[in-house]
Amino acid sequence: KCRVVYYCCRTCQQKAWKAHKPLCRQMVADRRSVAEIVGLYVGSFAEEEACSWMKSKVLQWEGDAEGILALVRHLECFPLAVALAAERACSDKTATPAMYLDALRRAGSKRAKGRGTTEEYPECFPDVVKLLLDTLLQSDQAHAEDAGQALRKLALLDTEAIPLDLLGADEKKAVILLQEHSLVTVDDTGCAAMHAVTQLVVRDWLTPKAQRPVLVAALAAVLASKLQKFKYQKPATFFIGRRYSRHASAVAAHAREWGVLPVVRPGLAGGSGGVDAGLGGRGADSAVLDNIGVMCQHAGFFFDLVSVQPREALRMHEVALDSAIARQGDDDHPIVAACYSNIGNVYQAQGNYDEALVQHQKGLEIEIRVLGCEHALVATSYNNIGDVYLVQGDYENALLQHQKSLEINLRVYGHKHPLVATSHNNIGIVYLKQDRGEEALDQFNKALEIMIRVYGQDHPDVAT
Repeated sequence: KCRVVYYCCRTCQQKAWKAHKPLCRQMVADRRSVAEIVGLYVGSFAEEEACSWMKSKVLQWEGDAEGILALVRHLECFPLAVALAAERACSDKTATPAMYLDALRRAGSKRAKGRGTTEEYPECFPDVVKLLLDTLLQSDQAHAEDAGQALRKLALLDTEAIPLDLLGADEKKAVILLQEHSLVTVDDTGCAAMHAVTQLVVRDWLTPKAQRPVLVAALAAVLASKLQKFKYQKPATFFIGRRYSRHASAVAAHAREWGVLPVVRPGLAGGSGGVDAGLGGRGADSAVLDNIGVMCQHAGFFFDLVSVQPREALRMHEVALDSAIARQGDDDHPIVAACYSNIGNVYQAQGNYDEALVQHQKGLEIEIRVLGCEHALVATSYNNIGDVYLVQGDYENALLQHQKSLEINLRVYGHKHPLVATSHNNIGIVYLKQDRGEEALDQFNKALEIMIRVYGQDHPDVAT
């Protein structure tokens, strides 16, 4: 699954993979590029190689060596550009390379204003993709319009293993047209893949600004509904996280790039944070922000608790936080507090306990302001802070926080609730760390009595 080398087809990739796999491993181990290892620049064909490959693919051009040479030079021998050009020439039966080159230049002239350069692809490549897409859209094939929309959505997702159920019904039917024009591939499991460079061009050049919020909104809504079915307590749902979380991460990143997500800046409104109203604020679509928040929160849980990718988890929870603050207009809301708590949990898992405390304290302050001191969520925050103090070895503060949590839980739930048992158990652990064995045993017994009353003798939590 190398993203550095471009293969013209899956068969070539399978044939080359045995030889290429050790190079990929060596590149990762040595932190070197493939070019440094094998002594060539894998991003380009040699001219002769590109011409030979083009002749073998576009049979009607076989006798026009000069025309092919002029075309591949215009394409800067970029393999992906050469492959897509050949595909379009074959499907349209373009008579000569000169005719294709002329059509390519006309496509480029329509977007010449503001044209920039990039290291990711040569200047000609957007013209190649645009010409291929224009040909598809102007055809009389069924679902041609849907193919364009599907392509723009696929460009916002991860490059591989894209579930087609993220697309609309007609867009799904149109994927075959994209496949026929070599813009995407579809594997035996029904998942699509799209080259990262093609995705970049589609996002940068072929997605009008007016459509960008609409595309993000559509994908965020579908991903939120899918990922809500993932429960980190239920291993049977882990496949949902594996299937959709990295696509949620990609959509969130592009939403930021496009400015669909407003920029959240501390101190702009309300308590300790707020939103630049010019970049979203209350004027932003609340449903879109809600879906982005839900999507990122559940993806964050998967990255944190299942796949153990703390950086991705942190990024997802930070996006969820920005979405929540943008949705509310300031940070005085329980959802915002929950986001701070989730971020604190990730920092704690990373061993960054000082930052974990900062985030949990932020969540606690919001909950006390909004919900009052006697709320169950406040008890949970005291519990989280106590857990951090415990792993830091600050047993006095840990005990104080867990006792506060117990007092609130007793007032909210009474003496016969599992959360009260949890508080007794946590206090017992702190006593044990302090070598206060008798007091620890008393707390453990109280926790056990509650669990037996609630669940009976044969429950796993009672055994624990």
